[in-house]
Amino acid sequence: MKLYRASATDKAILYKQWKDAFAHDDGGSIDYYFNTYYDPTECYLLKEGESILSSLHVHRHTMVLHGKRISASYIVGVLTPMEYRRKGYMKHLMDEVLDMLSHQDLVTVLQGYNPELYEPFGFEKIYRRKKIMVDNTMIPVLSSQGISYTVDPKEFQSFYREFTKHFTGYFLREQGYYEKRFGELKAEGGKVLVLKEDGVVKGYCMFSIQPKSIDIDEILYVDALSCLKMISTLLNGKEKVFLHVSEHEELTRILPGSSANLEEYMSVRINDFDLFNKLYDTRVSSAHQAMALSGKPLWIHDSQ
Repeated sequence: MKLYRASATDKAILYKQWKDAFAHDDGGSIDYYFNTYYDPTECYLLKEGESILSSLHVHRHTMVLHGKRISASYIVGVLTPMEYRRKGYMKHLMDEVLDMLSHQDLVTVLQGYNPELYEPFGFEKIYRRKKIMVDNTMIPVLSSQGISYTVDPKEFQSFYREFTKHFTGYFLREQGYYEKRFGELKAEGGKVLVLKEDGVVKGYCMFSIQPKSIDIDEILYVDALSCLKMISTLLNGKEKVFLHVSEHEELTRILPGSSANLEEYMSVRINDFDLFNKLYDTRVSSAHQAMALSGKPLWIHDSQ
């Protein structure tokens, strides 16, 4: 049993394992992932002979945290096939990969269906999102002037930089990010809406369409009116809209009668506290303390 980086022949096996394990959460995203995001040099496998016992994928990012740019890794697709579970393979894989990442990245983040499983590895549940339900009785019908479903990904990067100035812990979105993200959204049957005023982007949202509702996975806006205009447009012909926003975005204030539930979204691991404390001239001993250091609200919204 050894740790390997994926080879060319492993891709088809991994694809099938993902299809089996994540079928409930697919909707076209698995095909897109393996066609666009999959990088065998950042896919780590525990193998015995030709059998893949456990696997995970790592994506590299630059995180803006408390005014500094730091290296961060994002673990996705942690998977042990059913027939190999409860044998310690995932623990062995995580221990080895995290030891490697501890020498490369200051922070590692992870989403998990059961985040408690990753607490023994040093991950702490840090970032929660609000899921806000809005129905068509809670918001007036507003003008859809400036709303379009035709988008140019290049227009979004500068807008994202302006929006995230209010937060910390966010990832820089490099050139090409939005092209890939919009392609992923399309593969899942989703859409993008943009709001402009005099040709300038004032807001956008990425959403999926359900029979009676709209599910907004990401919504960015310059002000309350821009946010309300986009929601009002999407409510046209639907009973409800569900928004997923950061814990500190107080949108219920501008949406009287709406309800909000908190959902765990991201776990964080500080890979080297000595280095972190030296870099930030502090003395923290937990990821909670580290991520709250500046007092600014967190915004960690990327899915990989």
